[in-house]
Parts: sequence; C-alpha cells; structure tokens
Amino acid sequence: MKTIEQQPLISVIVPVWNVEKYVGECLESILGQTYRNLEIIVVNDGSPDNSVDVVKQYVAQDGRIKLIEQKNAGPSVARNAGLTAATGEFVHFMDSDDRLFFVDHYEKMLDAMTQNDADVAVCGLVDSRRPHVRRPHYKKVGVYTTIRQKIRESHVVKLPAVPRYVYRKILLDRHQMQFEPGVVCGEDVLFSIPVIYYAKKMVVVPDTFWWYRRTGNSITKSPERAQQRKKDRFHAWDSAVRFADAHHFSLGFRRGFLWKIRRWLFHSNTKK
Repeated sequence: MKTIEQQPLISVIVPVWNVEKYVGECLESILGQTYRNLEIIVVNDGSPDNSVDVVKQYVAQDGRIKLIEQKNAGPSVARNAGLTAATGEFVHFMDSDDRLFFVDHYEKMLDAMTQNDADVAVCGLVDSRRPHVRRPHYKKVGVYTTIRQKIRESHVVKLPAVPRYVYRKILLDRHQMQFEPGVVCGEDVLFSIPVIYYAKKMVVVPDTFWWYRRTGNSITKSPERAQQRKKDRFHAWDSAVRFADAHHFSLGFRRGFLWKIRRWLFHSNTKK
C-alpha cells in the first residue's frame, strides 16, 4: 500500500462563476475521494455572487485547495490559469456545478492509467435530467491505441466535455494544449478531440461517472449570448473537422461528411 506522498499527484482544476448553490457539493465530492493525493486549484472567474466566500470556507479546512482569483474572462481562460498553476502528474478539469458520482472515481481512473501506461482515461456520464441513464456504461477496462478505436470508444464526438477525462500533464505540455479564450460554447470540442488524437494510449474505466448538472444559469447559457453560442459552436466543430482532415481520420458520418456539406452551403450563402 502506497502512502499519500508516494501516489502520483492529481491536479483538479475547478473554474468558478456564479455557482454558490453548487460549488460546495462539487468540492465535497472531490475532497471525499478515497484517492487523497490531490491538488485542487479553484479559479474564481470574477464571480458576481458569493461563490468565492463558499470556496474560502473549504480552503480554511483543507490545505489541498488553492484559490486563484481573476477578473471575469470566461471558462477557457480560467481553465488555462489552473493548468498553468498545476504541478500534478495528472490533470482533471471539473465543472463547479457538477460532482463526481462515486468516492473511488480517481482511484479507479489512476489505477487504470498507471497499470496500462495510458495518457488519457475516460469515464461515463450521468445527466441530471435523466439520472437513471448512464452513458457510456463501460463494462470493463478497455485499452485503445488507434485513432479509430479512440474516437469510437471514448464517444468524444458526442460527449466531448472535459470532466469525463483525466490526462497525463506531460501530454498536454508536449502539445501545448490550451483552451481557446473567448469561446463560450464548444471549448471542450476544441480541446478534447486533439488530445484524444495525440494520446498514444487511451483507457476506458468502468463504474466511474461524472454527474452533469443542468442549471441553465451559467455564463455559457445566458440568453444574451445565444448568437455567440451559435457562432462558437460552428467554429468549434468546423475546427474539429479540419483538424481531423489534416490528420487523416474521421469524426464519423454526421460530423465528417455531413459537416463538410453544411460548411459548403454556409460559404455559398455568404457569397451571395
């Protein structure tokens, strides 16, 4: 049995904005993990509510939590700030209104990664709107190395949200992976698909789930940003398809072939 100091360090990056109702539950799901060697980097993105006051209560109780404060710049910039500050061998991005489903989440993810020398580990998702449905529900540990296998088994095209993945930080550093500033919708697409491509080995982990809470009040879902979300979503998927084309792999029929037709129609209409 390894002591806490002998275990690899996981840097958990939690951007915070307007989540005072939920951030405590998020932090408790992390602090209550059976895997103890955690560095929890909370980035307060200029939150207008009392989120930071809630976080400070947890900082006072547990020395593993580090608080970074910045002016509001969006989730991408907040995640990048956390990634810059991270010192762990592994990295996990956690959304502050969500939580981990089981207390042994990190233990299982790290065991699968270290035993199989994987660059990325993938978990399933539980949607708060349909809590009885778990997808994808992996039945056993699976190790994948080809880009076709990794795209298919990770379900990254349908479920690109970064909280589903634990990464080796050296992989992110090697490829200078960052989230694109200013994007309010689709930043996960721009990050997850290239990382899955760059990973030499990916592992899927059974009985590990991220609880995705749909609150409807985050900065990315505000009504005044509807046009920005539409623009960003197009940019994200157009970039993803171009990345796949440049690296000679497919995102599937819907996001590959059909997207190219949509892109052609879009540019044809703008020229008229």
